[in-house]
Amino acid sequence: MKRKQLKTSVKIVLFISIVVIVITSVFLIIHFGVLKKGDNSKKTTTTTTTSTTITTTTTTTSTTTTKKTSGSKTPKTPEEFAQELNINVSDPDFNRISRLNISAIGDSVMLGAESNLKTLFVNGSFDGKVSRQIWHAPDIIDDLKKNNKLGDPIIIALGTNSDAFNSYKEKILKQLEGKEIFWVTVNYSKAQSINAKLFAAETEYQNFHVIDWNTYSNGHSEYFYKDGIHLTATGRKAYTTCIYNYLYNYYKSNN
Repeated sequence: MKRKQLKTSVKIVLFISIVVIVITSVFLIIHFGVLKKGDNSKKTTTTTTTSTTITTTTTTTSTTTTKKTSGSKTPKTPEEFAQELNINVSDPDFNRISRLNISAIGDSVMLGAESNLKTLFVNGSFDGKVSRQIWHAPDIIDDLKKNNKLGDPIIIALGTNSDAFNSYKEKILKQLEGKEIFWVTVNYSKAQSINAKLFAAETEYQNFHVIDWNTYSNGHSEYFYKDGIHLTATGRKAYTTCIYNYLYNYYKSNN
């Protein structure tokens, strides 16, 4: 009887153990299965987030590039700018004048029109500077000579900031011997004595010519700011046209 009871007890213990093992196994399978799904879900989310970030960055870069491209301006050709100035570009002499190898030295008046001058005279070198005076010119000319950059013709637009002794002008003329020199008059009343000396030099030296900006601009207050000297946008165009016209007339008559 006791042996039979013992066997029954062992069977019960074994049965309970098997049930516990089965339950435990099922629990573990379910548990780890859920965990695995959770890991995959996280990975998927991370991948999606990364993809979205990359797409956003690419879109931003593309937009920036488009803005830069649409904002850029194509430089005007001499012909396009000349038409704005009412210069006849179909004239056979236009190309010759607009492509002269000019070396120009000036003060702040020329500096104001420098961009316009460079657009029209594509082979020209224009050097304007605030407060520059006539006595600065000889050193500038020496530097241009040393560096093989002195062109022909020469344009000088100095005198706004005061006159200089005749010795400086004579030195300039000697430095530029053999080249055509065009000197631009100044346009304020106190400087008329400077202009008178320029016209006197024109009668004395064959290669010296006056570009009479003072007469050309007379009565055109719209060309100037309140100081009556420095150029507005309209004045810069007029100044450029004035220089072109004087060069054109000279080279046309001295073919």
